[in-house]
Amino acid sequence: SSESRKAATGKATFTIRPLQDSDVAEVVEIHTRAIPYSINSLLGRSHLADVYRGLIRSDDAVSLVAETSSGRILGVVTGVSDLGRVLRTVMRVGVLLKLPVRLASNPLAVFEGLRVVFRQTTRHPRDVPAI
Repeated sequence: SSESRKAATGKATFTIRPLQDSDVAEVVEIHTRAIPYSINSLLGRSHLADVYRGLIRSDDAVSLVAETSSGRILGVVTGVSDLGRVLRTVMRVGVLLKLPVRLASNPLAVFEGLRVVFRQTTRHPRDVPAI
């Protein structure tokens, strides 16, 4: 169990704490607003929710949220120590079984995702937005 840490920025105070299942809907909204062009956003909110639930369950991922004293989530950050193991955990929450249907229902997501990846590999890293 992680200890919450408080940080002050001017008048706003927030707490950094682990992402929880109850946060997933709000985090999905933040993600889709901040990076609507990511392949995970393009595959839909249900897909994103499954990805975040998998990250929560993975021992090889850290997922944190910044939360105001009123309970509003300001942002989320995730990191992984072993991407392969994290992906296997994410797949176990149902992403793999649902992926063909999600891709079939939104084929443009595949092309858009490939376009973003190609664009990232042809630009200087500091110019590339996070996905």
